[in-house]
Amino acid sequence: WYDNTALFNINATGYISDTPTESEAGSYEIKISVSDGTVNATDDFTYTINDVTSPNINFQLPTETDESQLTRNYILVNVTASDGKAIDTITIRLYNSTSLVQTNTSSISPLFVNFTNLLDENYYFNATVNDTSSNTNQTETRTVTTDTGPPTLNYVSPTEDSGVYKNQNYVEVNVTASDPNLDKIVIRLYDSFHTQINSSSTASPNYINFSSLDSGLYYYNATANDTFGNDDSLETRNITFDTTNPLISFTTIGTEDTDTTHSRDWIFANVTVTEDNEDTITFS
Repeated sequence: WYDNTALFNINATGYISDTPTESEAGSYEIKISVSDGTVNATDDFTYTINDVTSPNINFQLPTETDESQLTRNYILVNVTASDGKAIDTITIRLYNSTSLVQTNTSSISPLFVNFTNLLDENYYFNATVNDTSSNTNQTETRTVTTDTGPPTLNYVSPTEDSGVYKNQNYVEVNVTASDPNLDKIVIRLYDSFHTQINSSSTASPNYINFSSLDSGLYYYNATANDTFGNDDSLETRNITFDTTNPLISFTTIGTEDTDTTHSRDWIFANVTVTEDNEDTITFS
């Protein structure tokens, strides 16, 4: 008995057996010939070995670890894959919080990708592989956050412009900030001596109405920080409150008495004003 295919085992009784391996996957045309020295017989058939084993796939260095917080605008992913028969395609996919950002494929292992020029965002990546028998496998999905700078923040309505005078005892401040890893916005209020007298800390937007304030000059500003420790601040603005009407009176020196008559084309008036924030005196 002999086997010239290198596939089968044939015992002394003529029993034919095979234990196929993944590397032997495929279809073979087999001919069996039997002879007793007088009579010869043959039989032809197709012998198919199916590949049902999934390929292996793994992340390798310098792939970013899961939950990485990166202070740069690129993400590194490196994948190796192997199969007992043949790799068909390795695919690496990068997603942001809303959609697929980029896909890279290769038929050769390893597959290394540097995803560059990324915006500050939360990203997710994974890798898949299939072999030539359509068996598949995939890695776990990893999460990475990029943050290359501080939050962007702005005063928005109804925040007043700097340097205004108001007949009221409150100030409204509204601040927005954008950052994928925003921690908080802090608004601070100071008196005329630059002593902090109040503050508000919350997420975006941060609106606060500092109320029941005495007349006088006040300053306010805002800062924002993210979870990476980046922070930025807005310019300091000032506002003056004055809820008291000015005091004005004629002086007795030079001012014409009431109900007097003069034979000239001019009159003289002299007034005194009591007001911390005097603007304009108008005679009429």
